[in-house]
Amino acid sequence: MIMKRRNIMHLFIGIEIMLLALNIAFVSVGIFLNDILGQIIGVVLICVGAAEVSVGLSILVAYVNVKKSTNLMSNEFDELRD
Repeated sequence: MIMKRRNIMHLFIGIEIMLLALNIAFVSVGIFLNDILGQIIGVVLICVGAAEVSVGLSILVAYVNVKKSTNLMSNEFDELRD
């Protein structure tokens, strides 16, 4: 796995931006098709995003308590699984 940024906060922000882009796509298609389902899926994705942020921040707090840094190294990904 090749990553240009090694900061865990940048990873979480990138995931959140992708989730918001998907949310905008669903709402746009729902408006284009004149269907409420796109907006319902958008609300569900906002809820999923909130849950993802809470879990991600708890992982970040645990990681910072152990490593005393928010930088990720390539050999530390195996340690995160354990």
